[in-house]
Amino acid sequence: MKDLLFEPIIINQLEIKNRIYLPAMHLGMAVNFEVTDQILNFYALRAKGGVGMVCVGFATVDELSGSPMNIGAHKDSFIPGLSRLAEIIKNNGAKSAVQLNHAGRYNPSFFLQGKTPVAPSPLASRLTHETPHELTLDEIKEIIDAFAQAALRVKTAGFD
Repeated sequence: MKDLLFEPIIINQLEIKNRIYLPAMHLGMAVNFEVTDQILNFYALRAKGGVGMVCVGFATVDELSGSPMNIGAHKDSFIPGLSRLAEIIKNNGAKSAVQLNHAGRYNPSFFLQGKTPVAPSPLASRLTHETPHELTLDEIKEIIDAFAQAALRVKTAGFD
């Protein structure tokens, strides 16, 4: 009997060479949201190791969604670094994906230059003990749009 783990799989017309998936991890290796050589090397080694798909994570969708140690996907200026990252993963034999994330109430204000974290409700974070700003419906719509824009950026950068 074959081991399906090592068999190719097709997901929405994307053929992946095997079913080994490297999940997103918060590495804290970005500098001012920029992809660094350390990040490139980290993911190149994992892709070279034989995984079918590498998921990079997490990437920010707006200025309040993460820390400067996270990869940025919230501005067009981050596309060149994201492109280098997608390319290095693919050149080492894996498909590439990105986890877009918004840390919400769990993002400490010291990562936000003193701004207050945001969340759907003003319940204090168990992690930071800070009470976030309660989002209005319009602010929620802005975050939804930020996810869409970030998704477009990572697709433009060449992620699968």
